[in-house]
Amino acid sequence: LVRADSVCSVHTDGLVGAAFIQISPGSDTASIVSAGQTLQGRDMIEFSDLIQEGRDTFRTVTQEVMDLKGDVSEAIVAATAATRTVDAVILETGTEVRAMMKTGTGAIEEVKRVMTDARGIVADIKAGQGTIGRLVTDDALYLRITGLAGEAEKTMANLQAVTDRARTTFDSVTARDGTAQQMLRTIQGTMVEAQEVMSDLSEGTEALKRNILFRGFFRERGFFDLDAITPDAYLSGALEGDDRIALRVWIDAPGLFSRAADGVEQLSEPGKRRIESSMADLVQYPRDSPLVVEGYAAAAEGDTAHLVSAGRAALVREYLLKRFRRTATLTGAMALGSQASGSPSNDQRWSGVALAIFVDKTALKR
Repeated sequence: LVRADSVCSVHTDGLVGAAFIQISPGSDTASIVSAGQTLQGRDMIEFSDLIQEGRDTFRTVTQEVMDLKGDVSEAIVAATAATRTVDAVILETGTEVRAMMKTGTGAIEEVKRVMTDARGIVADIKAGQGTIGRLVTDDALYLRITGLAGEAEKTMANLQAVTDRARTTFDSVTARDGTAQQMLRTIQGTMVEAQEVMSDLSEGTEALKRNILFRGFFRERGFFDLDAITPDAYLSGALEGDDRIALRVWIDAPGLFSRAADGVEQLSEPGKRRIESSMADLVQYPRDSPLVVEGYAAAAEGDTAHLVSAGRAALVREYLLKRFRRTATLTGAMALGSQASGSPSNDQRWSGVALAIFVDKTALKR
């Protein structure tokens, strides 16, 4: 029976025989073919196609074999190179191992020699040879060393006793009523007496300057009396001349003075610091240089300006005498009102003070 899923195919009788159609029986579950129904067919396989397909397959296999041969050759070359590298590493390692063994052998020999020398040294010490050997075996040397240690202890004890006596002496000297304090009081008394003598000498010299018999002598040598110089004479250059030159430091009134509860001007603490800062520029000159505190009062006129400027000059002069221990006869105060020739202001007026020091010209050249 021919069923619906039967397949038709063309075959040949042998390789070159007659062709015929073969129909497969199909499955038992398929229906029987009806008249005029078409069956599925399968193309006939030609012998030439089989030969061509075999030829292609052979070529593919040949190509794969050739490729595999190339890969195998590369693998063999790589394995050969690796083998050579391993041989070189083994050879180098063997050389290093032999060198290490040689070094270790040398070190062992050196240790043996050191041990031999140590045994010899120990034997010499036991035999009493050398300094250490005599120290170990000679009782007399040990006794001498013990004696030296005892002497050292005695010396340290004596040194401690001397130190204690020195400390006691120092304490007695530095005590409140000790020798040092007595010497200090004696020196202080001598200094006070010297100051009194110098003060008396200064007063005597000042008296001589004012004496009619010696006044001309002192005037010819540049001596002067600040209290006797008038403002006009001062402004005319009474303290200057061929030998002296005036140097001034200007200090304005704001911050220099403050007013007490009664309204009277007094030096302020910031003002004192400003004076000290200004004096830093003047203390470099000889102490026998005359210094005049010039007082100015630009806000007042006439007698009021004179009184205000005089008070300001006197305050600053008094502070200089106490703070810098200036000689009174070489430190003056000059009330100059409101006019201030050469002041930093543009109107030739000033309110405050100016510290004017009259320096010998030879001192400026040093």
